[in-house]
Amino acid sequence: MAVLTSAHGSVTVEVEATDDIAPGVVSLPHGYGRDRGDGLTVAAMLGGPNVNEVTDPARVDPVTGTAVFNGVPVMLTRDFPTPTPAAD
Repeated sequence: MAVLTSAHGSVTVEVEATDDIAPGVVSLPHGYGRDRGDGLTVAAMLGGPNVNEVTDPARVDPVTGTAVFNGVPVMLTRDFPTPTPAAD
């Protein structure tokens, strides 16, 4: 697991290394996961990372007005599990 972070937010993701894309490129399929507790129950049930958490809603394509999902600068860091204290 890793944390994918942009200037807008972050998501925890599964990582798979591949030679199928260019070095330095991250591909995040549009998952519909949501855990904000804001009433979007179907999205919460589907799970997975939500690309909207790392994209800027104010950044839109000038021609279509749709969200920009490409070319978003991100950082990927390993997500180390939190150690569980030993039982006494």
